[in-house]
Amino acid sequence: MNCSRSTVVIIHENNEKYDYDSVKNWFELSAYNACEANDLFDAIDTASDFTSASGPDVLLVCMRPGPQLDMISRSLDADGNFFEVPVAILSDGKNVDERKPYSFGSLKNLKGSLDAKPVSHAARVSTAK
Repeated sequence: MNCSRSTVVIIHENNEKYDYDSVKNWFELSAYNACEANDLFDAIDTASDFTSASGPDVLLVCMRPGPQLDMISRSLDADGNFFEVPVAILSDGKNVDERKPYSFGSLKNLKGSLDAKPVSHAARVSTAK
């Protein structure tokens, strides 16, 4: 795993298809250097920590559907670089629109995006499983 790549923040919407623990376990067994964050702000803070020589490849944040997740989606729709770090939303919800560069309906698609290497925000998001 190349730890010099940009850190990717994954917001995992708590859902039936991809419960948080199964996603966390998948990342623990993968080649990705992953860790958990308490919330989006903690994740962005960790991803933006320039005092560390290398950071995690993936930061996992568990969020339930609601106003905060809706605000994040609207912010990414308006400006893909709003958070200054790549953000991916993994969801099995009915509102998944995988045409949006940050929205993933499967772990497999997310992994493919992560493996593709960082690019502009629109492509720095991924899925797996």
